[in-house]
Amino acid sequence: MRFGADDSLIDVDPDSWDDAAPSVRPKQRRPRVTKAPPQPPPPRKDTRLELRPLQKLIREDTARFKNAILHRRFGKSMMAVDWLVDVCETSKDENPRCYFLAPTYRAAKAIAWQMCLDLTRHVPGVKANEWELSITFPYNNARLQLLSAVNFQRHRGIYADAVVFDETPLLPPSLFSEVFLPALSTPGRTPGRAMFTGTPAGKGWQYRLYNRGLDPEATTWASWLYTIDETGLYSDAEKLELQHSLSKWEYAQEYLCDFNVAHRGAYFANAMNAMEDQGRIGKVDLVEGLPVTCAWYLAKTDSVVLTMWQNDGDQVRCVDSLWQTQTSIPELCAELDKRPYKIQHHYAPKRAHVDHYASRVSQARGHGLKFKLAPELPLMDSVYACKDLLTRTSIDLERCEDLGEALMQWHAEYDSVRQVYSEKPHDDWTGDFAGSVGTFAAQFNPRKTDWSKPLVYPGRAA
Repeated sequence: MRFGADDSLIDVDPDSWDDAAPSVRPKQRRPRVTKAPPQPPPPRKDTRLELRPLQKLIREDTARFKNAILHRRFGKSMMAVDWLVDVCETSKDENPRCYFLAPTYRAAKAIAWQMCLDLTRHVPGVKANEWELSITFPYNNARLQLLSAVNFQRHRGIYADAVVFDETPLLPPSLFSEVFLPALSTPGRTPGRAMFTGTPAGKGWQYRLYNRGLDPEATTWASWLYTIDETGLYSDAEKLELQHSLSKWEYAQEYLCDFNVAHRGAYFANAMNAMEDQGRIGKVDLVEGLPVTCAWYLAKTDSVVLTMWQNDGDQVRCVDSLWQTQTSIPELCAELDKRPYKIQHHYAPKRAHVDHYASRVSQARGHGLKFKLAPELPLMDSVYACKDLLTRTSIDLERCEDLGEALMQWHAEYDSVRQVYSEKPHDDWTGDFAGSVGTFAAQFNPRKTDWSKPLVYPGRAA
């Protein structure tokens, strides 16, 4: 029916609707669109590079924490990214989150981004965000993202189902203990897993993780170490070429996975190895009644490193360390107030009272901290002062883990063209800890001379 011009009803045969005027046709409702339920993940296709037997052995192991010490070009990153993709596809938790961590943002992109694209190409509807370096899976909202260890404190508060620590020796230990271990232990979710990969660079925290994986009582840990002779990936002729092209220590470190070889150009590697052999790196108790000295290092960035010392004559104890990034001086002072000891002296380098350091020092003074100035030494003089200090120092490994790793890794840049070491050290987080030790070493003088008495020279009469 429809109304005519005089508002009278007019009968219309429904069979003639197709021939009626548009105004006569009844409005047809659009069918209701129902949201399709989440689809199960598609069957996993073979990866672009099929994993070798040793790679599959590590990837498919059920240990919660895996530590793989592997020689160069083993395929560590491909194995690790493939493992993360598998976790994203098979996780039963809501909105899974997996992360690949590298020392720098640029390194993460260069190493793993193309691998992420290749290994997720088979997933229908997968979304790749190159700006965030993330891959999002459509059916379970899982996300795989590449992250950097630079300013890693900003990663606090996230949760994680799987994390890969690539080039573990180059990462700060607190990245795992303070940030990602809590992220992997989120209540209400399946306990997250982690994989540590890399090539040895001295007996740092990767060495301790490796030993933990060998401990029969650490049932949630597993460790592997494969050298170039055990994997069989190189022919005898190629191995001989590598031995001739690389120095002896380079070949031992990169292809024989020797923990006794430190980073090339490391300033304090020999001193730290000697301390390890003599048992001076481990549990160091705080001596009551002995004053605590705090040595500051203010970096040009927002990084601040504090090391706490006790000395009794020639014997020195490093009992604590504090490393803060992207924090304010009031927050730093509040953190010091929580310590179970009272700091008697605060030392800062002489340059802390000039230029861009002055504002932070003035803020600290406003919170009641009184600074003494430590002499400003040239680089190599400071290095030798630190080496002399380390010969009489014991370091608490539990409270100073980052410090021990930094002293093992801090090194000078090597110019392969001129075959000499650079006058300036490598600029990264390890230099901040070395600067704090240098502040204490510059003012430390265990053998004080009494200038009121005449000098006595050996072999001469007084």
